[in-house]
Amino acid sequence: MQNFHVSAKRDQQPAAGKAFRISPAIHLNTGDLVGAFVDLPMAFDDRPSFDLVEKQPNAAEWIADKLGQLCRVTEAEDIRERPLVLPMPAAALSQADVVGRCLDAMNGARLCPQEVCFEINDAAIASSPLDISTVFRNFRQRGFRVAVDARRSCTADIRGSTWLMVDTLRIQFEDGNIPDEVMGIVDHAQAAGVAIVVEGAYWRDGDYLASLGIEYGLHPRADA
Repeated sequence: MQNFHVSAKRDQQPAAGKAFRISPAIHLNTGDLVGAFVDLPMAFDDRPSFDLVEKQPNAAEWIADKLGQLCRVTEAEDIRERPLVLPMPAAALSQADVVGRCLDAMNGARLCPQEVCFEINDAAIASSPLDISTVFRNFRQRGFRVAVDARRSCTADIRGSTWLMVDTLRIQFEDGNIPDEVMGIVDHAQAAGVAIVVEGAYWRDGDYLASLGIEYGLHPRADA
């Protein structure tokens, strides 16, 4: 994320697409746009279930379809923030063709894989039987970036060298502080050069967060 910077006003509004919203990540001290996060409709429930549930769509096909739609929306609406961060369903991680399907969905598009970052939930990483380093490497080797969403949990065992394959870490800022367990993974991520994006912060928190090495915010709130 830190490789792309687009100067813009702080009151930049999310771009609206038919299937999702695109919200810019913002440098909390300069107001520059440094990428964007894409909200996708809820289609998968990654929580354990012991009841019969409705059959879910093919996860690899679903995320590839959404990526194809995103390519068209960014061109039609001239959305320039990069990288674009999309949530990756946990169900797609175990599907061997997910990366290939995503590449196919981008055929003929102006958007290239290096401008797309797939965000994987921390809980999905922690509960997955897969070697997460291999999962990350599969995306990176085909040009895509990888992000980790640790807003609701930070239990995944991500080793030092694996952090080198991560582009962005998203965390939650509540009640004016960051829990020690979250700061633990922030420290590991920062050591590997990962961009840290915080949600729930006020603009006035910018200096404090910068002192922790956290420069970027998503949906920053107006100072009360």
